[in-house]
Amino acid sequence: MLSRLRDRPWTTALLIAVAAQLLFLWGLGRPGKLSFDEVHYVPAARTLLALAYPANTEHPLVAKMFIAAGIALFGDDPWGWRIFGTLAGTATVLGVFACLQLLFRRVQVAAFGAVLAMLNQTLLIEARTAMLEVYLGAFTTLAIAALLWSMRGRPARRLALSAMLFGLAVGVKWAAIPYVAGAGLLLVWGKSDGRDYWPGLPLFPALAMFGVVSIATYFATFAPAFFYAQDPLTLARLVPFQLDMYQRQTQILAPTPISRAGGAGRC
Repeated sequence: MLSRLRDRPWTTALLIAVAAQLLFLWGLGRPGKLSFDEVHYVPAARTLLALAYPANTEHPLVAKMFIAAGIALFGDDPWGWRIFGTLAGTATVLGVFACLQLLFRRVQVAAFGAVLAMLNQTLLIEARTAMLEVYLGAFTTLAIAALLWSMRGRPARRLALSAMLFGLAVGVKWAAIPYVAGAGLLLVWGKSDGRDYWPGLPLFPALAMFGVVSIATYFATFAPAFFYAQDPLTLARLVPFQLDMYQRQTQILAPTPISRAGGAGRC
């Protein structure tokens, strides 16, 4: 049995994914009220679902679109808020498996890393909470896996896939931007000193394609905002709106009991 699984890495990945999904779904309805930063993102998802007006504008829309889709499909309750987060958690586990399998070509190593990711307490909590981070982790991990995959053949298509996934990751939260920059540096490194991990794809066309696809994907994620009933986004405001987002992310918050006790007062 174990030898057969070693010969079929993606069968092993599927079994781990099923186990991860069952784990993340267990007790998903508890607590039955908004917890942690769900108090920000679930109301914003409700507003987005109604296409009413801009809400929670310090962050892009992708994660809130998934939360809104869960509410639309499964109801405005804990399962609806969190169901797509469990899928994102499972996607993260699969992304870890894919990265390790592509790097080491050993099913045991990939499976061990994926199981460790599945049992990681941070991922377990994030996958069962309607917040941004689990979607950020899923798209970033899958983007890295696609980047590694592009070194194994068909570099243009797979690199474009990686760029699209990185664009979606930034569309969840700007915290993904350093990973996009890191991928660009990897492209440069992979074409230097006689190395060529993307044969047939010159450096500057590769960088240009990667940048165009990732940026275009990111801006495309704002499409729902063009249909708000109140204060819809326009093409002329799309780029200036990014500065508004930055200003909201870096604003000084009002003092709280934690900040008065010596904690940070910045979001």
